[in-house]
Amino acid sequence: YSQLKANLSGEMRKISNFLNIEIDEVIFPDLVKAATFSSMKEKADDLVPGADAKLWKNNSQFFARGKNGQWEDSWSVENISRFEDLCNSYPEDYIQWLLSGGEIKKNIDTNSS
Repeated sequence: YSQLKANLSGEMRKISNFLNIEIDEVIFPDLVKAATFSSMKEKADDLVPGADAKLWKNNSQFFARGKNGQWEDSWSVENISRFEDLCNSYPEDYIQWLLSGGEIKKNIDTNSS
């Protein structure tokens, strides 16, 4: 999600490449615009799964706020502490990968042999 937020067009190109879908450059800008958080939220009545089931007071609630780390604003101090304890029980590179959306930034020491 964080990668999509940072570079939606580039990530959409990666996905289409992975799926072997040729990009039509004429319509691609419109597809990118349609895939933005704000555009999807505006069309919530058409896009939300089960929109007609009245699971939400307002279908746009399905899209919440659309920012990274928003869970931190709604979790209690106790839940954040439990989460940190859980993270400490796994290898650091795994947690880094999980929290970054699949990216691992490694420090490479070019002087080591």
